[in-house]
Amino acid sequence: MKNVKSWARTAATVMSVCVVAGGISFSANASYPKYLESDLVKICTAIRDNKSFQLHMAIKKSGLTYRAVEKGLVCDSMDIHTFAQVNKADATGDLLARRLKYDRTLTASR
Repeated sequence: MKNVKSWARTAATVMSVCVVAGGISFSANASYPKYLESDLVKICTAIRDNKSFQLHMAIKKSGLTYRAVEKGLVCDSMDIHTFAQVNKADATGDLLARRLKYDRTLTASR
């Protein structure tokens, strides 16, 4: 009986270690590669600083499309349009609206 309890305890420990190790590897795969992460930071910085040319060059250098950036990028837990509005970045907001073929009234400040 003692061997069964010991075996069960060992099996539970091994299973929990496997689950934790699997979770760690999953988390590591979910993060962006360093080169892409720095490019995304440059995109957010260009939006915040209201520099439309730097925004265009940062998106071009990242290899992403404007549509992909719009769908996936989050700057300070906001989508790119809201981030531009909050930072009063009219020039970059206009560039995003033009490139994404949106009506500029959709991205107007409140």
